[in-house]
Amino acid sequence: MHQFFKDSDGKIVILQVPNVPLWGWIAFTVLPKIVTQGEYQNASRGLAQLFLFVWCYLEIRTGRSMFRRLLGAVILVLIVHSVFHPR
Repeated sequence: MHQFFKDSDGKIVILQVPNVPLWGWIAFTVLPKIVTQGEYQNASRGLAQLFLFVWCYLEIRTGRSMFRRLLGAVILVLIVHSVFHPR
């Protein structure tokens, strides 16, 4: 099970410095809390989901450990679920 968290070099990879899609998700998640106009809030939420979707795809395809790949897959399932079952 400990191999689950290791990359091909044997290093434990759980957390990494955020990449561009993750920074985009962070920015567009915070923006609706600052911008009060409805149409900008909706656009920002949509862009946040898009950035998170790209992050998930990249993690599933190129994640450095199986943990990172599984994390991307789980978050992707949550995104798809939220699209079809909004609050």
